Amino acid sequence: MKTVVPQPDYKRDYIGRGKTADIMQEVLDCFQSTKEQTKDFAGQFSRPGKKATAKAVWQYIRRNIRYVLDPPGQQLIKTPARTIADGYGDCKSYSVLAASLLYNLGIGVKFRFVSFSKPEPSHVYIVVLDGSKEYPLDACLPAFNQEKPYKFKIDKMPTDIYRLSGLEGFGGDENVLSASFPQVGKINRNKRPKTVAGKALIPLRLATGTAPKARTKFGKILRVAAPVAAGALTLGVAAKAGVLTKAGAGAGKLLKGAKLAKAAGKAGKAAKVVKAASPKAAARKAGFKKITSVVKAVVAKKIASRTATPTPDENPVSSFTVDTYANNLTDSASSTSGGGGTGEETTKPGFSMGGNMGLLLLAAGGVYLATR
Repeated sequence: MKTVVPQPDYKRDYIGRGKTADIMQEVLDCFQSTKEQTKDFAGQFSRPGKKATAKAVWQYIRRNIRYVLDPPGQQLIKTPARTIADGYGDCKSYSVLAASLLYNLGIGVKFRFVSFSKPEPSHVYIVVLDGSKEYPLDACLPAFNQEKPYKFKIDKMPTDIYRLSGLEGFGGDENVLSASFPQVGKINRNKRPKTVAGKALIPLRLATGTAPKARTKFGKILRVAAPVAAGALTLGVAAKAGVLTKAGAGAGKLLKGAKLAKAAGKAGKAAKVVKAASPKAAARKAGFKKITSVVKAVVAKKIASRTATPTPDENPVSSFTVDTYANNLTDSASSTSGGGGTGEETTKPGFSMGGNMGLLLLAAGGVYLATR
């Protein structure tokens, strides 16, 4: 049976130091990259029904592949061909081999990583998928469709990944899309467009002409659709640009009008304040001048009546004093007889506060009214 399995190269590639998650990922990667190794070997295990086929695979591994632990401090993940050639492996090698055989028989599986105490997985086996049913396949156990009770598990489903190139459904020359589009006018790629519409139209200008006859069905579709799509997009971009331009102009006018109205309102308010204050200030100034002139006239007249020219036998006023104790304002004069006479002192009639209280009140009231 081993003759139909590719001969392993017996290389030992060092992956590096890793954690449990890294080991789990390496198991999945090994399966994905080497699952085709058993495609000519798996057919002999085919049975009616997925459960019977999975049991035949389990029996083969139990009878032909010995379980051997990896050396301490190492994790060895073998390809299916290497496991068959060596004739031994651990749970990781068991799982990769069983998954490869079932994959080539058209049966889906998932890898189940489990632990029996700590959350970190310490064992792996595969689970066969049969619609809503599942069959555990653990070649470490003495019976098929059996699981050792676990505390934690992590199921990983292998996923087929494809890398696509070319066009599917076409062969020969039809696998090459050979439609070309002539340029309309010259495009200066170094010159940056000034408008949004200009930027949007640059890639569309390549598709506005009539494309020559293409050798593919896609070419015919593109030749008809390109001008229509380009025209529609051009109109859409232009219309959008027009709407934005109009909206911008309208917003500018509104903003300008609002600023002018605000300035006018401030100027009007200031003018009202000035207008209201001007007559009042002018009236105060005029009233002050009028009261001042009246007070001056009255005071001058009063002083003139008190300082009239005395008769020859009267003594002239020599000083003007204030009696602070009697609170009387008094004109006092001291005179001495001409030839060293008797030294008799004569007092002239006084300028009293009581007699002139009305005049003072009039002056104070005028000043108060003028300064309001």
